[in-house]
Amino acid sequence: RTKNSNQIHMILKPRTIMKPENYFAMIFFSLIFSLSLQVVNSYSQPSITWQRLYDTPIHQGDYSWDICNSTQNSFFVLGRMASRSYLLRINAYGDTIWKRIDTLYSRSIVSTGDGGCVIPGGSGDTTFTMKIDSNGSLVWRKFYSFSDGSFWDIKKVSDGGYLTCGFSGPFMSQVLKVDSVGNLQWRREFSYSGGTISLLNVVEAYNGGYIIVGEVYGPGI
Repeated sequence: RTKNSNQIHMILKPRTIMKPENYFAMIFFSLIFSLSLQVVNSYSQPSITWQRLYDTPIHQGDYSWDICNSTQNSFFVLGRMASRSYLLRINAYGDTIWKRIDTLYSRSIVSTGDGGCVIPGGSGDTTFTMKIDSNGSLVWRKFYSFSDGSFWDIKKVSDGGYLTCGFSGPFMSQVLKVDSVGNLQWRREFSYSGGTISLLNVVEAYNGGYIIVGEVYGPGI
């Protein structure tokens, strides 16, 4: 926000999904594209090398929220099926290796570095993080004593733990730090007078702290 002005300046950060040697994939809702990056000159545009359309058992309310690496040439895709989470593991061509349905809601996912992934989430009075291995099995799930957890982003940080940010109820947002097995290390809530604050993305800073971006909205803002 500029001084003496209601104008808010925002930087919109496009999310790079994956970058193997010569292609990348992007996901929108339940459709995945693989785009060739074989650039001939500065005016060359990526071309679609494959695409996949995925469906869930109930055939409605399907979204894809996030994607991350699993093992070499395979990826986790996290989506939504109505009020449930829908997790796919796909190979480099988009073929489904396995799929998993979870009754609790999640929006973000991060690679663990050992072929698995960690997913934060929540529903109603439940907030949690969980680890899934490369075979789709639950390794651990930790529940926390506060509610209304809805997390937009999660990152693995230098101490081996995870940092996640998102909503924490009406008008407020939160940041959670957990260790490598999901034990809560600290939690902080953020609010903004006269509006709603939404924390959308987090990154670890060079000095050991964290930088978090988001938006503030409400009447008169």
